[in-house]
Amino acid sequence: MSYRGDYDFIDSYGYDYYYREKSHSEKVKILKQLIDQIKEIDKAKDEILNNSISLKKLGLMSKLLRKNIRFDRTDLDTKYDLMDKTGIEKRLHFDGLYNFRLDVRRGDMFFPKYYLCDAEESWYNVYGIITNDYYLSPDYDFADKRFARLMIYGHEMPFIRMSQFKEATMKMFKGDHDQVSDKAEKLLEEIGNHIMQYAWHEDQLIGWLISEKLNLPGFKEAMEVIYFNLGADFSDTRNHVSQDIYNFFTFVYEQDSLKALFKKIESLSGDEFRSLELISRHWYNELNAAFSVFLRHEVNWGITKNKIPLYKVIFSNLYRLDKVQDIIHSDPSLKEACGIMEETAQQGIEAILK
Repeated sequence: MSYRGDYDFIDSYGYDYYYREKSHSEKVKILKQLIDQIKEIDKAKDEILNNSISLKKLGLMSKLLRKNIRFDRTDLDTKYDLMDKTGIEKRLHFDGLYNFRLDVRRGDMFFPKYYLCDAEESWYNVYGIITNDYYLSPDYDFADKRFARLMIYGHEMPFIRMSQFKEATMKMFKGDHDQVSDKAEKLLEEIGNHIMQYAWHEDQLIGWLISEKLNLPGFKEAMEVIYFNLGADFSDTRNHVSQDIYNFFTFVYEQDSLKALFKKIESLSGDEFRSLELISRHWYNELNAAFSVFLRHEVNWGITKNKIPLYKVIFSNLYRLDKVQDIIHSDPSLKEACGIMEETAQQGIEAILK
């Protein structure tokens, strides 16, 4: 006699439903009521913050936060609401959403803001990987869009947001929506773990923001190549780089230098790996020196137009660099320093790839 008895484990609400990984469309269906409820909260929050406040509106907000959420027909006796973040994550884990994360932060006037995503933890790398975004509150922002910090087991952990490339990555594949979504997520996870894990780092934040605001593409490109060479296992790179990864860096995230670097690594011997690392270390110091010169330039700032070093202006306006752009573009010496940074970056890339 089978221990399963007469129970159909492939029934829509049997073992197969609860313990297998769900397709993207199944996940979206399960999360629909949760997302709809959070959207209502964000709408009520916007009304309070940007229009008018009243006890009635605050009462609605409280009601929405404690409104019962049903994920499927089995939730007749169990109560879930947005005040129970841990309970919701456990319930969805039981539903097969093993990597689902609900991140809640304090926003303006301590109102909640939400981020719902799939995040794969890493036990051996610095960063975990976010492969899919389900919902992001309008006021939920990132200091650096490449990264997110999520609360895992009571601790804040850093993740790389590969999810921002999912829609574009899906265009690389053919098939139905779920098949394409699954292929895109697997590719993004692989790129995140074996490439961006080393090319990107949170300590690049200042240089990254400046390169974007001041249109310094060479500086950003050089940072990625140099950091990759100083942190990656080249043998691992050679084993994982595929045509899909080349296509990603061609059509989704254009980075010609990394593609050229992968081709070079494929032809190198083990003895030459050390040389590549030493060259990259030299150009790391050169690029850092050029960046330091740029930051030490004195500029006229404030109402009284006192002379102060640029780094003080940038550090105090890091997330509003639009206010600094005009000063840099109008100062010939700073424009020259930007040019030196780009020239140094280009020289470094050429030296590494030759």
